[in-house]
Amino acid sequence: AVTKFSGTTTAGTNSDSLMGKTIDALAHFSVVTSDESLVLVDLQGTHTLLYYTCLSHAIDGKSGLGDKGHAGIVQFKDQHQCNEICHALGFPRF
Repeated sequence: AVTKFSGTTTAGTNSDSLMGKTIDALAHFSVVTSDESLVLVDLQGTHTLLYYTCLSHAIDGKSGLGDKGHAGIVQFKDQHQCNEICHALGFPRF
């Protein structure tokens, strides 16, 4: 079965599974490592952690379908709730 971990305009809040927490931390990682110029969104997959239909918001708004640009990155940062994986990896809180 496919699980939707986050939406295009909704950050993931997956507190009930290690996979969900890992995927939420991956989205956080994408913001941190891109110097806040990109975030991975609409993350979906199966128990094997195979992702597909992944979209992104890029600072220039040109990453493709569903890209909300800077506003999408800000929205993610406002919605994201750090979990223990984010903390263990030393990611800054937004």
